[in-house]
Amino acid sequence: MYAIKRFAIFIIAFAAIMCVSFLLSDSSDANFVLAYDSHASETESSVPSTSVSTDINTTESATQADVTQTATVPATAATLSNTTTTKSEYKRKSVKIKSVKVKKLNAKVSWHNLENAEKYEVFIFKKNKWKKIKSTHLNYYTIKDLENYSTYSVRVRAVVSTPYGRDYSYFSESRDFEINETKLYDLRSANLLSRKKKVKKRNVSGYYTGYASGKYKGYILIDYNYGTYLVKRSKVKIVKGAKVLSTSAVSQINGKYRGWSACGPATATILLNSEKKADLRKDDLIRVSKIKHLEDQGSVTKTGGGITSPKLIKLIKHFGYNAKNLYKNSIKPSKIIKKQIDSGKRCLVLVKYSGGIMPNSGAAHFVVICGYKKIGGRLYFYYADPYYSSAGGRSLLSVSSSLINRSVSRKFSEPNTVLVLE
Repeated sequence: MYAIKRFAIFIIAFAAIMCVSFLLSDSSDANFVLAYDSHASETESSVPSTSVSTDINTTESATQADVTQTATVPATAATLSNTTTTKSEYKRKSVKIKSVKVKKLNAKVSWHNLENAEKYEVFIFKKNKWKKIKSTHLNYYTIKDLENYSTYSVRVRAVVSTPYGRDYSYFSESRDFEINETKLYDLRSANLLSRKKKVKKRNVSGYYTGYASGKYKGYILIDYNYGTYLVKRSKVKIVKGAKVLSTSAVSQINGKYRGWSACGPATATILLNSEKKADLRKDDLIRVSKIKHLEDQGSVTKTGGGITSPKLIKLIKHFGYNAKNLYKNSIKPSKIIKKQIDSGKRCLVLVKYSGGIMPNSGAAHFVVICGYKKIGGRLYFYYADPYYSSAGGRSLLSVSSSLINRSVSRKFSEPNTVLVLE
């Protein structure tokens, strides 16, 4: 009996020990689970919360107004215990361009600093697409060695630091600017050279437009016929005070089609090549005028034919450009023409002509006016005349504004014309 009691006590004691051991083991496992959960929470919370919406497409349009965007913090262990996701907001802004200053063939772009900006990216519109040309920590950048006779667009954006990482600002509004270092040069028996300094034309004299290029030191690039040529600086003289747009005359007579009455197609060629860099030939326009039956005054390759300005507008339209006639009886032609030149546009005008622009009598003839200068208080215009037979270019000519007013305003058998490209 005593032995049985001792055995029962032993069983009860063993059971108690096992129970305590189980409880201790369960508590240790619980502590391990808590420690694991705590470690997992700590690891997740260390992940950078950078779910800010950004667009790294360098060709995106970015002229939108400032808008508020939401940056969301990633879920952590806290969200697993029925806690709502926390959100924070910041305001995405755009860079504001301060100025674009053009000097020679360079353009200095300046902009206002943007709060929290780490750096800025400068883009230029070139070959029908936006291209990033510079990343800088400064709030200005000088774009160098641009092409003369060209119009550019520039815009800027910032890389900004936010509470959730880096983000792009909106682009600034694009800013257009023009490079025009054109001057009027007086050549005296100058040789025209290729880019490799080989003589292409000898003893050229007269007025020609051109500009100085840093690439060819000691030379001037001169507009001549269908191209540009180098001339030694020592052989040219700047016509001071002249405001001109790059223009070179082409012959209406020389070429496949001898355009005795082709002043319309020839001057349209001058206009399109000088202003739009169309790279056309006079013969291209004569051919189209024949195919499209635009010779409303007769064949342009025969004496007495021609094209009036309404048909000339259609001819220009065929090559993808628009033109309009600005002539008004109530306004002096010289005022219209000067205003257009000041805005960077050449004028194709109809004048009375007989070996030169005449005030009253003569045949109807088109010329392109591309500049002006005041001499002794009087205004003179510079123009390209296509009526010559040489295979090369021809000097620009000058005419007084009073003569232009009388000649352009005369009564013609066709519409009076001061035509500009749109």
